[in-house]
Amino acid sequence: ILFFKTSSLANQHRLRIYIYIFIYRLITSCCGTAIENLSAFTEYYLQPLARKLPSFIKDTTDLLNRIEDLNRNGPILDGTLLVSCNVVSMFPNIDNQLGLTAVRKALNTRDNQLPSTNCILEAVEICLKSNHSVFKDNFFLQIHGTAMGPKNACSYADLAMGEIDFQAKFSGLIKPALWWRYRDDVFDLWQQGLPALYEFIEFINFFYPTIKFELVFSERKLHMLDLTIYFIEGFIRTDVDSKPTDSHLYLPPSSAHPKHVFKAIPYGVATRLQRNCSEQTFLAIEQLNTRVT
Repeated sequence: ILFFKTSSLANQHRLRIYIYIFIYRLITSCCGTAIENLSAFTEYYLQPLARKLPSFIKDTTDLLNRIEDLNRNGPILDGTLLVSCNVVSMFPNIDNQLGLTAVRKALNTRDNQLPSTNCILEAVEICLKSNHSVFKDNFFLQIHGTAMGPKNACSYADLAMGEIDFQAKFSGLIKPALWWRYRDDVFDLWQQGLPALYEFIEFINFFYPTIKFELVFSERKLHMLDLTIYFIEGFIRTDVDSKPTDSHLYLPPSSAHPKHVFKAIPYGVATRLQRNCSEQTFLAIEQLNTRVT
């Protein structure tokens, strides 16, 4: 995007060009489109397969349960790093060949092969090639990766990333301890030293041309999903995490919703705080900072 500005100096006009580059991410909702029902059809068969992946994290509660299991095994070794690997722009960067190959492989593991693998795979391919949208009177067709809005997008992406997960976990000389992934966020505990961690990240970034990982690590705390994860005296503790832009706005009483919705809001907020805060000190602070009126 170019912005032009003129200025005069000694009766001479000079044209100054300011160049600002804005990178937009297209999110196609798929609602009301020709492929809405088709994506729901494929999701019915892909979701159970995605949830069987060893690396699969369903949600915050699932991650908390796994952390609790780790804590039961006793204190974690000193020097362990909390590690997060984020897949850069995962949905549009999953190459169709990678995704369709992973989907075919997963479908072939089903006990019941009806509908056939080819039938479901053809439906997935139609969804991938029919992501049309209009923006400011311009017609767009996504030709790489999957759109983020269709009902099958998450399971499709999970299955594609499952291939990368397997290579990260087992193919190299340096192996992660956990490699738990929720969509594009991977959590791990690293006990092999910082040089080995950098070497490992460099290694996994060569698996596939379009799939790249960004590394975040800490000896003390890490943000993952809506959690802040801490190391405290050899054990993992958790607190609620909110993005700086989160204004914590809820429905006003004047909103045209049933009364039970307004009663459910404070209950849901309080339940989330109780669930995410493993320490009473964390919970007390979050309760002071949270107001629902």
